[in-house]
Amino acid sequence: QNAIRHIEKFGFDAGRLPSNLTLALGSGAVTPMELATGYAVFANGGYRVKPHFISRIESAGGELIYADDARPSSVCQEDCEQSEQAADTKANSLTERAVPAENIYQMVSMMQDVIKFGTGRKALALGRNDLAGKTGTTNDQHDAWFSGYNRDLVSTVWVGFDQLKPLGNSEVGGVAALPMWMSYMGNALKGQPEHTLEPPEGIVRVQIDPVSGLLANAGDPKAIWESFREGFQPTRTAEDFQPISPTAGGGRIDIPEQLF
Repeated sequence: QNAIRHIEKFGFDAGRLPSNLTLALGSGAVTPMELATGYAVFANGGYRVKPHFISRIESAGGELIYADDARPSSVCQEDCEQSEQAADTKANSLTERAVPAENIYQMVSMMQDVIKFGTGRKALALGRNDLAGKTGTTNDQHDAWFSGYNRDLVSTVWVGFDQLKPLGNSEVGGVAALPMWMSYMGNALKGQPEHTLEPPEGIVRVQIDPVSGLLANAGDPKAIWESFREGFQPTRTAEDFQPISPTAGGGRIDIPEQLF
């Protein structure tokens, strides 16, 4: 229930999500629009926005036929009092923060690594350093997904059949969906400056040992940089880490699961 309450902050309908442990495996079904709405929270720094399709309709002669009087809420990414955005947002309501900025920054950092080192690394061909995202593949390759973004634009690609059946053994998200996402984002962001999420107050970066997760020893060539919420960064160094070897009579190896 804690997970479902958190997921609701991203705009998903809790009533359509499974209330059991399969939720962690992605057993809930969502639409591409719902997923893009959720990823927008990462892109804009932690604010939930409501998508809309049509804001204005005019006749061929310029007569106003329809206007969206609801004026959907927007996100002020800078100091609204000092930015040009103030003029655009005064008439609108500014949406409230849904997720803490520190949480969002850590998630964006992880999803940037998906493109730099993981299943989305084909997107490096776009030649940008501000992209983040995540591949997705359901059981038996019934669905292939890629959702990704920079600070200005989010897009989601889904590949699948109208009737539930496999796409094929190799049709995973990074193969079937990612190329389509790259084609769109490459054109949509062409000529646009890179725009990534800056670390908020309360985030610290330290070098850690990728095996133990503790602070790296000085001069360790395998050390990696990692972001932590202030107060949650490791305080011990890898020198303090002494795994127990079964050959030494300890009976187990006290090494945390490899995450990096």
